[in-house]
Amino acid sequence: MTVEDLLPQLEAVRPSSRGYVACCPAHDDRHPSLSISAGQRGILVKCWAGCSLMQICESLGIEQRDLFFDVLDLNPSRRRAAALERDCQRHAREQQTEQQGTLVDVLREADYFIRSRRGIDISTWTEAKLDDELKALADAYRLLENEDLHG
Repeated sequence: MTVEDLLPQLEAVRPSSRGYVACCPAHDDRHPSLSISAGQRGILVKCWAGCSLMQICESLGIEQRDLFFDVLDLNPSRRRAAALERDCQRHAREQQTEQQGTLVDVLREADYFIRSRRGIDISTWTEAKLDDELKALADAYRLLENEDLHG
């Protein structure tokens, strides 16, 4: 079983920084308290309201062993290949998350740069200084505008 196989069985699923959160099926959960993520050997689930792993699995109609990757595959080479594939996918997800974080930082800096330039006295600036500042402002506006178009 994979995380993607488990998610359709849950309600109010949404992405989180480490995986997903959802309403816990083991109790009357109105606010998602179940965290779900992929570990190295299986699916990690934790109910922050206190439900046990056994209660969660029983309510989903699965065994605890179903949460482990490749539990039914007896071929060691296929298990290793599947583990390598999961590592590659995890690495790709981590890179994407890092890139998204970098983009957020760049956009935040562009917004700060624009706001910090409001009300500045430019009467003593040279033409070169004015030209540099206007180019930098245009770049910052372009970054924010492109994000609005794509976001």
